[in-house]
Amino acid sequence: MYKWHQEDDTQQNYIYVGNLKIIINDDQEYHEESEEDIQDDVHQIDLHGIKYEEAMDLVRKQVNVLVELKQDYIAQGRRNKVQLIIITGRGRHSNRSLPILQTNVKTLLQTHKMSYVLDSQTKGGQITVTIHDDTHMI
Repeated sequence: MYKWHQEDDTQQNYIYVGNLKIIINDDQEYHEESEEDIQDDVHQIDLHGIKYEEAMDLVRKQVNVLVELKQDYIAQGRRNKVQLIIITGRGRHSNRSLPILQTNVKTLLQTHKMSYVLDSQTKGGQITVTIHDDTHMI
C-alpha cells in the first residue's frame, strides 16, 4: 500500500498513500509545534451520480485512507487536522425525495463512533468528518 521514494535534488523522502503524496521529514531534531504549525488537511468526495453500493464503498475506502494518513502524521509528531467533506446531496433525485445516501452515510459514521457535522449551509447536502487520533478504520 505504501510506496517510498527519495528525491535526490531535495533529499526529501515521501510516501504515497493512495493518490496522496506525504513528505517525510528525516530531521532528528525534536521541536514543539505551535498552534500556527497545525495545518488543516481537508479532503473531499462528491457522491452525486454514484450508485448506492459504490458510494458507500468509496466513503469507507476514503475514511480508511485518511485514518492511515492521520496515523502517519501522529508517528511523525505532526498535529495536522484531517477532515473529509462528503457531498451526499439532499436526496431530491431519489424515490420520494428522501436523503437515502445521506442517511446511510450518517448511520455508518455513527456506528463507528466517528465525529461528523451536517452542513446547514448546504441544507444537509454535505457531511464533514473529522479524523481524530483515536479514529479507527471502518
